Amino acid sequence: MFYSSLVSIRNARRNFANFNTKKTALRCPDGTITSSRGTMEKIIHDFYSDLFDSHVYLPQRHQDECFVPPVLPSEIRHAISSVNVHHPVPTGSDPNT
Repeated sequence: MFYSSLVSIRNARRNFANFNTKKTALRCPDGTITSSRGTMEKIIHDFYSDLFDSHVYLPQRHQDECFVPPVLPSEIRHAISSVNVHHPVPTGSDPNT
């Protein structure tokens, strides 16, 4: 995740320098407006850093060694009875005889 945010920041900085459109001012997060190039670069850097940082922390799920899903005995009986039973043919013998 860190690498992708660096690439995006690098691309944003390159695009900022390469485009003919001049950015004359930028609104800071506190609401003030700045025209300083260094401050604008910092605002853009912070914006993309926050955009690509993960702020959602999910709890770790610990897997049990033996997880048995809850299955009803009636479901097991139904599954066994619905299986089309084929008797195995011994190896080497002709099934047509």
